[in-house]
Amino acid sequence: MTQTYQYPNAPIVEACIGLVFDNINISHLKNIAAIESANYPNVTEIKDFNNASQLIGLEIVDKEFKQRLKLQTNQFTFSRLNPYPGWHNFQPEAKRLWKLFSNVTDLIQINSLSLRYINRIDLPVLPFNDLGEYLNTLPKFNTSVTGEPNNFFMQLQIPQKDIQADLIITEALIDEPKIKDKLSLILDIDVIKKALASKDNIWELLEQFHDRKNVVFEDSITAKIRGLINNVDNIK
Repeated sequence: MTQTYQYPNAPIVEACIGLVFDNINISHLKNIAAIESANYPNVTEIKDFNNASQLIGLEIVDKEFKQRLKLQTNQFTFSRLNPYPGWHNFQPEAKRLWKLFSNVTDLIQINSLSLRYINRIDLPVLPFNDLGEYLNTLPKFNTSVTGEPNNFFMQLQIPQKDIQADLIITEALIDEPKIKDKLSLILDIDVIKKALASKDNIWELLEQFHDRKNVVFEDSITAKIRGLINNVDNIK
């Protein structure tokens, strides 16, 4: 069994809980924004990409610009930016806002539920073939090809039959924001379940998703990355 850890300086740049459902009335979203105006005073309108005059949602953000709730006519997405305060703080706030959302709206059916964690890990500059010292999950590179990769993007989609969900792991090197003498990597872990039978058990499902995310993260990294994470200067 994979051992998981709680990192005081987790490299999480964004954690998201998302739900997708059939369209609801935009007036419900405005009511929620008004109710939460003291906690989330910064409000941005979301317009339809193909029709700039059509309002399809609101994004409300807290005073510190660390927590945001994106309310669209077919989506609810709560996210927390770095520094991540831990699941024990992130989950209750999402649950509180979802309870408000459920009380205000006439929502009946949820079409999908997701939990996503985007990690940024700043490694020392090193050759591509040495990334295996830090990561267990990597694309295989044929070293007979002349030259060495200076970038990569990899995505794996893996059914999780035991929890009836899909796991999506994305890895990529990133350039921005650039940190001197560092090789920056994104490790993106997303657990998604579609066609929920009931909206009453979403928090039990999210606990399962969170446990799976933790296992995948630990299986994807080596002890060297754990050492970097415990360095308070790892995330700038």
